[in-house]
Amino acid sequence: MSGNVLEMTSLLEVELKEITLSKQTLEINHVLELLAKYKETTLNTLISQFGLGPLFDSYRNGGNVTTLHNAGKGIFADEATSERYTEAFDRKNYEKDFPKKRKLKFKTSSQITDDYTGKILKKDGTTHLDHIVSAKAVHDNNEARLYMSAERRNEMATSDKNLAWTDSSLNQSKSDKDLEQWMARKNRRNPGETNAQHYEINQEEAARKNKEAKQHVQSTVRRARNKYYVSGVLSSGVDQGLRMGKKQALGMFLYELQAALIPEITGYFRQFKSYGTLSRRIEEFSNLCMRLQARMAAKATDIARAFGEGLAGGFTANLITILINTFATTSRNMARMLNDSIHALIRAFKLLINPPHGMGQSQALLEASKILTAAVTASAGVILTESFAAYLKTTPAAPFADLVAGVLGGILTGIASVTLVYMIDNFVAVMKSVGAAFSLIKYQLTVSRDDIRRIYLDAASSIDAEYQLILGRIYLEYEGLNKLTSLAYDCGRLAGLQLKASQELARANGVQESEILTGLDEIDDFFMNGM
Repeated sequence: MSGNVLEMTSLLEVELKEITLSKQTLEINHVLELLAKYKETTLNTLISQFGLGPLFDSYRNGGNVTTLHNAGKGIFADEATSERYTEAFDRKNYEKDFPKKRKLKFKTSSQITDDYTGKILKKDGTTHLDHIVSAKAVHDNNEARLYMSAERRNEMATSDKNLAWTDSSLNQSKSDKDLEQWMARKNRRNPGETNAQHYEINQEEAARKNKEAKQHVQSTVRRARNKYYVSGVLSSGVDQGLRMGKKQALGMFLYELQAALIPEITGYFRQFKSYGTLSRRIEEFSNLCMRLQARMAAKATDIARAFGEGLAGGFTANLITILINTFATTSRNMARMLNDSIHALIRAFKLLINPPHGMGQSQALLEASKILTAAVTASAGVILTESFAAYLKTTPAAPFADLVAGVLGGILTGIASVTLVYMIDNFVAVMKSVGAAFSLIKYQLTVSRDDIRRIYLDAASSIDAEYQLILGRIYLEYEGLNKLTSLAYDCGRLAGLQLKASQELARANGVQESEILTGLDEIDDFFMNGM
């Protein structure tokens, strides 16, 4: 089998040389065409990610709002929330208003009744205010510490719904314990009785007050939680949305600016010498600036649209990140990937529901997949670039780590983006090529050398015949044009015949019918008046 392959290679070598040279030229042109075709998709993304990302991106582990899940793991969005959540318990923080309340109660009440026993209390130091839900229980409530400031927790703990007037000995015995659990326990001084029996507590009334106090705490914390997340989602969402919107708008502005500026500047300096005088050069440069201004003004709507898409994408990504962090902690890189993916999804969704005029649904789906691929690839490229920069900072190249990593990351990400987008755009063709390659291998393994030579010679002869036919057509075409030219410019012929030949020559060269002179009067009028 190896001998057959070598002989076939020798046989085809000469014929393939010209094809190979042509193929190399086509491949170079194809790569240039490929880069031009996907320039907007990839370059716009790279400008936003690598050029503007450091200015506008602000991602952190756990997202922009501290969730209860993350707080339990010690992950906070800001220092203030961390300090509030980790604050140590201090009973004084939950008894700030007690002196005023006691003084007011003693002054305005003729007598004070124990809320647990119904007994009359003295207006002296033996009369205490008790937190029905203890101050320690309020402070140990993780949701209360996360969602509420110290002042709000104090207001909740010292609300009339959570306070009871009682005897000092009962209050000290209960301490930080749950009221109903404490009532059911054996009294330390009199183990034969429960605390409820020992202090002669009205258990039904005490249970009612305990239930009311717990409902008060739960409902207050629930309202604080709702306010905390609504406020957090809105403030952090608007902030991230504005950052993303500005990044996308400025990215598109820079892309459009360089796309317009580079050709204009190049053309200006190519013609610089031909302008001659300084005033002409200034005039042409002024015209250049006016054309740039007009080009950018025409793109204002697209730039505004990019800002809106970025705003919506940033806000939505922030919301989704917060929801995920209620049960799992997102990393900084995951938050970045989510943000970029959501923005790309919004762009893709808009393209699918409102494709440009003349674009079918299948093409719109293809374009949407390219948008998603470019965005995710660029986001992954940024993550890898940051990791590479961190590694370089541990080497002697540390002073140039960010620069080197940024340049290499941008180049490699650009190549990867273009390649992946191209593969999506030509997926069917790529798969056909792979299938053809396998078919060729299978063919070479099953067809004899003589059959391959015969097929090759037949194909070559058919190609020669086709080329001869094409050359014949070209020859006949030019022969006909040559005859028409001779007739049209033969002044020895009759004017009518010469005019007819001139008309046929004009049509053969693509001149529009409305521009062809049809009569001698029109010819006279053209030369007498048209000049």
